Amino acid sequence: MGLDVGVVNIKYLERPGQPIYDFLWQVAEPDPGNWGNSWEGNAFLETTRRRMLTKARKYIKDNGLAQDDTDKVISWVRGLPWVGGTVMLHLGW
Repeated sequence: MGLDVGVVNIKYLERPGQPIYDFLWQVAEPDPGNWGNSWEGNAFLETTRRRMLTKARKYIKDNGLAQDDTDKVISWVRGLPWVGGTVMLHLGW
């Protein structure tokens, strides 16, 4: 077994408005299906497009979002800088 080292560069996105902002608080919560961790106002999350869209649809359903807000959340998720269907996010608060 070898030890690999990678450098993480963070490019912060524009702070999203509602309802995406509230959705991201749910994304910051630990999810056993994704790689990530959170501590002292920071969270790293690596997830697939499929898992993120599933989480978005659950959030939309659970919160009864109107069509306009649904479109905003789905569009935001689809617009993330996916690389090979995966993205790593840093959430800070």
